[in-house]
Amino acid sequence: MNLFTYGSLMFPEVWNRVTGQPLTGLPATLHGHAARRLRGESYPVLVPDPSAKTHGILYADVTAEAMARL
Repeated sequence: MNLFTYGSLMFPEVWNRVTGQPLTGLPATLHGHAARRLRGESYPVLVPDPSAKTHGILYADVTAEAMARL
């Protein structure tokens, strides 16, 4: 499975520690969504915004185990 990440999961040391699956991702951009902070939430979320783009990392071949850990 491929997975687009933004925020702290873009950093290899965070990705590896959280997922237990050391991968090297590729820079990617998600068009039509903006990363926003929501009141009461610790991490930003993606919200639809036709004029926005969010930069992140695309990881390929993410295992089911890694997805479950996320």
